[in-house]
Amino acid sequence: MESLFVAGLVLPCEWDEAGRVMAVAIAGFDETLYPVADTDAGRHLLGHLRQAVSARGRLVTVAGQTRLAVERFTLVGIGESDRLQSA
Repeated sequence: MESLFVAGLVLPCEWDEAGRVMAVAIAGFDETLYPVADTDAGRHLLGHLRQAVSARGRLVTVAGQTRLAVERFTLVGIGESDRLQSA
């Protein structure tokens, strides 16, 4: 499958019974929501809630749902997100 580039904000999308965040999604600057698959890089995104990132990965199907299998990501600094939104 082809590699995909996504830029957006890391948001929580799944919680356990105690209210802990168990999974995240990237809300793309184009308003597309990309739930993130359980990969090493995807688990690292749990520590970057509400931060802007640029990520590269591929779309996979997990339990009937399309998710972004993040292969790598970079935190986007202040001012850089404006540049990515217009790209």
